[in-house]
Amino acid sequence: MVTRCPALLLLAGCGSEVCFVEVDGATEVGRVDGGWGLYAPGEAGGVMLRTSQDWDGSGTVEAIRVGADLTALGEPVTVATAREPFAASAAWGDGLWMVVWTDDDGLWARPLDDSLAPLGDAQRIEVPDGSAFTPAVAWDGEAFGILVAVGFGNTDMYFARVSPEGQRLLDLQLIADEGHAGRPLLVWNGQSYGALWRGENATDWPYYFLAMDRLGLSYTQQSLGDGISWNTYGADLAWSGEEWWVGWGTDAQDLGLGGGSVFVGRISASGGLRVGDHVLRFEEAVGSVTLAPNDDRHHVFWTREDGVMGAMALTPDVYIDGCVALSSHPTGTSVLSAERLDSDRARARLSGGDLGDTRFLDWEVNW
Repeated sequence: MVTRCPALLLLAGCGSEVCFVEVDGATEVGRVDGGWGLYAPGEAGGVMLRTSQDWDGSGTVEAIRVGADLTALGEPVTVATAREPFAASAAWGDGLWMVVWTDDDGLWARPLDDSLAPLGDAQRIEVPDGSAFTPAVAWDGEAFGILVAVGFGNTDMYFARVSPEGQRLLDLQLIADEGHAGRPLLVWNGQSYGALWRGENATDWPYYFLAMDRLGLSYTQQSLGDGISWNTYGADLAWSGEEWWVGWGTDAQDLGLGGGSVFVGRISASGGLRVGDHVLRFEEAVGSVTLAPNDDRHHVFWTREDGVMGAMALTPDVYIDGCVALSSHPTGTSVLSAERLDSDRARARLSGGDLGDTRFLDWEVNW
C-alpha cells in the first residue's frame, strides 16, 4: 500500500490516510568503551568526541576514530586539556580534522591529521564579553567556518573562520542578536553557508535559519516555528542539491499539552523563499530529527522519548511517499547520521548505551 499525503498530517485531518508499519530494529555493528557524544563523518568513517571534567574543573577534550563500519580504530586521543570544557565539534576538510571546543577560557580550534595526531598547537579565538557555548564547524573548500553562541544568559550567535592550520582568518563577528541563541548547525553547500540555531522568546522556542557567504555576510534570515509554543529539540539541516531542508522535533509536555511532533521545512538556496513547516504528530515527545535529502526523494528519521524510532520518505514537495516505518529501540538511542542508499532505501547510523560503552547500530529501511 502506497499513499501520498501532505506531511501536515493530523492537523489537516489526513492522518487516517497514512499507513504505519512495524519494521525490524537496528543491527549492532560496533562498540566503543566509554560514553561518546558527537559524531563527525569524514571520507572513510569519522570521529567521535567527548568532553569531561573533574570536581576541580580540570578536564579534557578527547576524540576517537571509527571506521565506515562504525568500529573503533585505535585508542582515544586527548585533543586538549581544558578548564571546564563545555562542548566540542569537528569537521573534515583539506585532508585533516578541525576540532573546535569551548571552555572557561573561550573558544579554541586545533587541526589533527587523519590519525588524530596534532598538526599544531591549539589556537584560541578571542570571544567578546561573555562565555562561549556549543560550537559548530564546517569546511567551505578554503577554510573552516565556526558558528557559536556567546554571552551571559542572553546569548547571541557569532561566526568566525580559521585556516586549515588553525590560524584566525576572521575574528568572531555578530550575525544574529535575537537572544537566547544555542544549538547551532553549520553546513556548506558548495556556494554558501546554511546556519541553523534555536532561539527563545517570551512564548516560543523557534529555530532560525541564515544563508551567508564565506565571510559571514548574510543573504536572508528566516524564523522557523514562531507561535509553536512548544519546546523544540534535535534539529537537522541538510542541502538537497537544490534547496535547504530543515527538520526538528518538539515536546509539549512542559506546557501540559502532551505529545510531540516532527517538523520538516524547505528553504530556497538564498534563504529567501520558505515553504511552510509540515508536521507529523504523536502522543509521545519527539527528541530529534535527522534528514537524508536528495533531488527526487528525501528520507527523514526521528526518535521518540518512548524508544520508538520512525522513518518516512518524502517527495520534493513534502508529501509522504509510502508508509511511515516504526521500530522499537532502547531508550536513549540516538541518530548519528542518515544516508540515502537509493530511491527506496535509506540507512540511519545510531548510537546507544550508557557511560560504560557506546554501541553503534545500523537501521536500514526499505520503502
